[in-house]
Amino acid sequence: GLAKIRKNKREKTSLAVQSGLGGHVRIRHFEMIPKTEGQISKKDLDIRVVLTKFLHDKFVLHDPTCVLLDEFGLCQGTARIDMAVINGHIHGYEIKSEQDTLYRLSQQMEVYSKTLDYLTLVTNAKHLSELRKVLPKWCGIMVVDVHGRIREKRRAKKNKGIDPDSLVQLLWRDETIEILRKLGHNKGLTKPNHFLW
Repeated sequence: GLAKIRKNKREKTSLAVQSGLGGHVRIRHFEMIPKTEGQISKKDLDIRVVLTKFLHDKFVLHDPTCVLLDEFGLCQGTARIDMAVINGHIHGYEIKSEQDTLYRLSQQMEVYSKTLDYLTLVTNAKHLSELRKVLPKWCGIMVVDVHGRIREKRRAKKNKGIDPDSLVQLLWRDETIEILRKLGHNKGLTKPNHFLW
């Protein structure tokens, strides 16, 4: 199980999620501690905890092949997506909390549009109106309210602008070599990654 929930005697719930930054895997634990009304959705971590459990329950519990990644690096680390669900497609979830600004969004979108099959922005009421205006129509929007409830405001559609060169950079080196060998390319496999891609 990739994302694993456990409860201790104090009724806290910990959610362990793989991190996929730079081809390395580490495990991050999120303490699922109930918040009082008005605290949820103001900070990135608050939304991240709610979103992690939501994605785990929706995808990972029902599909053992599904992978849930935290801080997934894209285009050789040029950008990161906060959460990614990989189950035949790559669906990225980018968090924009009340404490965030949107000034980096255009730069992030340049990378996301090259690599993600689907993209959903997860935010609160503060950014909802602006995101509706600036996001491409294929991007979805979800809102987390002060009670920690997630509401889908716009469903993500399939991204038709995937860049194959950017996508192949998500492969680990051993995966790249395995694919090349299956295709009958057995020379030059000791060269750097950028050559193999």
